[in-house]
Amino acid sequence: MKKLKVTMIVTGFPTPDNPSHGVFNERAAGLLADYVDLTVLQLRVWKPGRKFVSFEPDKLYKHYTVSVPHLPFGNHNILCILLRLFKMVIYRNLNDPLCETDVFHSVGASFSGALGAGLAIRFNKTHVMQLIGTDINTELPDLLNKSCFKVLKEKTDGVGCNSQELKYNYERLFGKTENIEVIYRGIDTQKYDYSFNCLGDGSLRFLFLGGIPFYKHVESGRNLKGGLDLMKAWESKERMFNENNCKLIFAGPDSDSEFAKNWRKSLKYPDNVILKGILPPDKVMDEYKDCHVVLIPSLEEGMPNVALEAGSTGKCLIASGVGGLPELIENGKTGLLVAPGNSAELAEGMTKLILNPGMIKEMGLKLRENIITNFEAKVFPQKYFDLYKKSMECN
Repeated sequence: MKKLKVTMIVTGFPTPDNPSHGVFNERAAGLLADYVDLTVLQLRVWKPGRKFVSFEPDKLYKHYTVSVPHLPFGNHNILCILLRLFKMVIYRNLNDPLCETDVFHSVGASFSGALGAGLAIRFNKTHVMQLIGTDINTELPDLLNKSCFKVLKEKTDGVGCNSQELKYNYERLFGKTENIEVIYRGIDTQKYDYSFNCLGDGSLRFLFLGGIPFYKHVESGRNLKGGLDLMKAWESKERMFNENNCKLIFAGPDSDSEFAKNWRKSLKYPDNVILKGILPPDKVMDEYKDCHVVLIPSLEEGMPNVALEAGSTGKCLIASGVGGLPELIENGKTGLLVAPGNSAELAEGMTKLILNPGMIKEMGLKLRENIITNFEAKVFPQKYFDLYKKSMECN
């Protein structure tokens, strides 16, 4: 029986120089390849020595990389120019293989979504969008009035959402949508063994992986993942954290920048904060094993993979009550939820676990049980396959 042909459009995907970039998209592609004849279309910035179009051999799926020159981001019109550049390169080089596609699956509802909708119109195919979080929460509200993004309303046959909140936010922007499903990306729980470090010596390791990257197009700038709020929270309780032998592992984009280093130097007890920078996937696993509590104080999210990964290992989470996190965490039972942007509440949550260490193991175990029961990745490809078929019927 002929397999459905799907082209998955991504802006983030692992590369030799950045193996952790878009690793979740790579995992999703591997799962989908068991159900469909998959082609990954990866969008990159061109640089000298890099081909405009290249084919990456892969056993599971076909993988094309399309690169165009970088344009300085000054306003949203630049995005429209970039879209035209990508279309031009794709039409000239990949017209024949893309003609055979049944469904264009865009990961992200902003740039990838606009490109996927345009390709679906050109080739008269079906377009399915996968919402991830920042696309709907931050980017699209400002982009929808741009001519090159209006195509999203014209050609989107199906929508998959990574949380109930994303579904709500999408329909608030686009109106009531018939062919829309909540499909958690989930996680392969068999790859994450339970681990818990004894708290017998009184020490407690907090892990933060969000970093403090600067997003020009996002109002919160460096604080999108709550890194600045965490800095304030740590400062406010620094003496108490030191007295209880607590450590903060501060990792992610720009977490080892001069900005972060200067903050660390300003602390009374700088040795209690360890700056790690961006971690490759294997090092992230090591940090999960060594820590006790994972912090996710984001200002906005979809369903963060960090929460699913850490929870699968039995770690206790303190997270903002945004995006899909309240769908994952029941406050006080499977973790702690705090208000986004509230450093004082975050500090109190951390203090609560220091004073009640038994909660750490108890809530971590319950969260792991919840993830195994309700967020197993095996259901992800089947649900998207069903969404493809339903969307093709609506096309």
